[in-house]
Amino acid sequence: MNRTYHQEIFYPNKINFNQKETQKIQIKDNCLFIVLPHASYNYIQDILQIAFNSIKDLNFDLITILSSLHRPLLIKDKECYVVTRPSGKIENEQYSIPLVSLEENKICVNEDYFIEESAPEIILPFVSLYFKNTPVLELLAYEYSLKLESLLEKIKTQNAKNLFIIMDNFTEKTGKDVPDNEKSYYTIEGKILNPTSGIWLKTVKGNWKIIDSYKKHYTYCFATRKES
Repeated sequence: MNRTYHQEIFYPNKINFNQKETQKIQIKDNCLFIVLPHASYNYIQDILQIAFNSIKDLNFDLITILSSLHRPLLIKDKECYVVTRPSGKIENEQYSIPLVSLEENKICVNEDYFIEESAPEIILPFVSLYFKNTPVLELLAYEYSLKLESLLEKIKTQNAKNLFIIMDNFTEKTGKDVPDNEKSYYTIEGKILNPTSGIWLKTVKGNWKIIDSYKKHYTYCFATRKES
């Protein structure tokens, strides 16, 4: 059994979920990529609520949470390109979520890395409420690699209906040049990204539409990828 490490720091024991109907995301296939921010709930709870209200009626075989690792890999893991948790459950007083893992060559399965990384954990109460019993895969990457692209393609082919959630503060390391019009598309290709931020945005690529942001502050926003 795995556990949570940051609950008391980032969110309260009881969350006042607002399950009021909001806009729905229209997608053209069975795979959905979204970006959600990581910060205190004081800043992002409304954004998370809009995001999960928008997708709550969709069914997924797997939810994959993609986050950055903000510390170098240990020497013993230096040949690995991604970190994941062991399979089992992640539990605390509020919820129990089934976890799946990837035990393949050059994939590090180590719970310890998640002690320092809070980003994946912030959305777990929402995942538990809206997608109860849906398996979750958590992945951390320290730097961009073509292997990450191959890994996502493999996950997509193995599960008919995927939800990929990228935990990243959208424009924090990408130039802050998002158009003022939230309905405009923001292209990730060609952006210079910090090694420990924007890894998964660079991996997924594509054009992204900002759905909602914190007081027009595009660092903390909910964005979806435009599907062809």
